[in-house]
Amino acid sequence: MNKTEKGFTLVELLVVIGILGILMGALFPAITSAMLSAQTSAMATNGRNLYIGITQANVDRESHGRDAVWPKNKSETSSSGGDDISDQKYTDADKYFEDLVDMQNYGTTSHSPFVDTDIKFLSGAGVPAYKGNKSLKGCVAWKIVTDLTSDMPDIIPVLVTRNLNTDQFYRSGQSNDSNSQTKQLSTDSKFPLPFGTKASVIIHKGGAASTYKGRYQSLSDIYEKQTITFADNSEIDYISPSASN
Repeated sequence: MNKTEKGFTLVELLVVIGILGILMGALFPAITSAMLSAQTSAMATNGRNLYIGITQANVDRESHGRDAVWPKNKSETSSSGGDDISDQKYTDADKYFEDLVDMQNYGTTSHSPFVDTDIKFLSGAGVPAYKGNKSLKGCVAWKIVTDLTSDMPDIIPVLVTRNLNTDQFYRSGQSNDSNSQTKQLSTDSKFPLPFGTKASVIIHKGGAASTYKGRYQSLSDIYEKQTITFADNSEIDYISPSASN
């Protein structure tokens, strides 16, 4: 008695493959959205932890009569030549964070960072973590505010994922009414990572961590429809990491 083995025909296989393709196509946007949400949430946590570390360092320093560790870069700010981070002038976020975490002595018994925070909070969402040398170049995912003072509004962005163009942010004086500032902010073409045009993460001076998806990256959203007023002669800026990734 002959036994015949019957498998799938080519037509049946093509039908199954076609159905799977349709299902994958339908699920892909949801999967992509979930992945982006997970990445932005993780970056928000990193930024919040970094902010907490800087804030705690400033509280400790104030009790010892030291200036805050927020970077300075104003042209009228001259270095006294001291080793303290508040004596320095910064135009590069890599250099600032290297000094903040004492990269020159990282991993040695002489390590003495200005802020007690994990170096991994500087990276994330495709921006590579610390590579094991004395430089953070290529590993910093954040732009950071400079010349921040305690009397400035809490809504000011202080840490911004590097893919967002901060040139359009408010810097001094009194801003226009943010309700009219609904134009979408541009992204920084030098930094495709971490999120490109899809999203950005911002940590505000008051400690709030906010995620803005594509179309909601506007001054109106970022400043929560508030008018920002700086004290006379107060001015901030933002410094970026090296554009190596």
